[in-house]
Amino acid sequence: LASSARSTSPPAAALRAAAEGGGGIGTTSAPRAWASRLLADMRGLGFPRDRELYTGTLRLFSGRGFAEDALWLYDVMVAEGLPPDREALVCLLHAAVSLGLDRRALFFFREAARLGKPSMRTCMTVLRVFVQRQDWRGAVHFLSDIKAVGAKPDALVLNSVLGLCISSLQLEEAGSVLRKWEGSADAISCNILLKGCAQQADLHRAEALLEQMLSKGPEPNIITFNTVLDCVVRAMQVCSLSSGIAVGCRGQPRGGQSHAAAGASAAGAELAALACRPWELLELLLARGLQPDRYTCSTLVKGMHLAGCTGRQVDQAVDLLQRVGPEGLRAPQVGASRPAASPGTGGSGGGG
Repeated sequence: LASSARSTSPPAAALRAAAEGGGGIGTTSAPRAWASRLLADMRGLGFPRDRELYTGTLRLFSGRGFAEDALWLYDVMVAEGLPPDREALVCLLHAAVSLGLDRRALFFFREAARLGKPSMRTCMTVLRVFVQRQDWRGAVHFLSDIKAVGAKPDALVLNSVLGLCISSLQLEEAGSVLRKWEGSADAISCNILLKGCAQQADLHRAEALLEQMLSKGPEPNIITFNTVLDCVVRAMQVCSLSSGIAVGCRGQPRGGQSHAAAGASAAGAELAALACRPWELLELLLARGLQPDRYTCSTLVKGMHLAGCTGRQVDQAVDLLQRVGPEGLRAPQVGASRPAASPGTGGSGGGG
């Protein structure tokens, strides 16, 4: 409990009772009403009201979940010329976040940062507001706010912002964020961006990011390769669909048929070129000592279904299945401690 709550003075004890919901005084009044009345009595009787007393009550309000009352008490403190200390400001930040008050949460964050560098845990608390509102722009700007107060976003904070951008289909913005804050990035950061590439079948961007990871780091893991594999297969699906649409235009006039045939030919050539890429990625991940899993197998099978395969590739597939084994191919049971996840977001590889 706060030091003021430990005080034996009657006003402090009464405020503690108010903060704890009235302390069994026999009414249903809100804690704020009791605190307001007690503070008024203290003024009238000449009892001192210092920062320690207010901070202790504020902590009790916050700890009991009385967020609105905590913000009210802050206004009372300011009116009496008692600005809160850093500890109280962090409590107020949590109160503002719990109420979804993003501007006020940022205000308390900046005020607390003036009294000391914020922890990443505090930064994650503020980010909750942007995530709840799906405000990717605010989250991206908040990274600059963190830098402005002398701190540096860690990978967890960065990944939360990247995840929000990807869930909002802002792949371009996510790429810019990753480039700007690459010093804080880890493999999970890159995998989040790769997930966005797979969602949009943006193979060019996915391949470029994989190449960067291979040459400069962070070191790719099995989820990295599984997600790029997924992106390749989705690109193959796009080519297959384009080829099918072009072939389906045979009822058009001769000029239209010629154009459709050219489109089908180009899509078919691209599909044939893409068909080899999953196997190249398989060889690459094996060469780096990574172990394929059920997602690797299922994604390769999808590619074989779309583009066909050679006899050698069939042999590779059989060898892969033997390598993974029956246990590795079995889907996790419902209710297991570790649920299945899609490539790029979970599964094997330690979640990143």
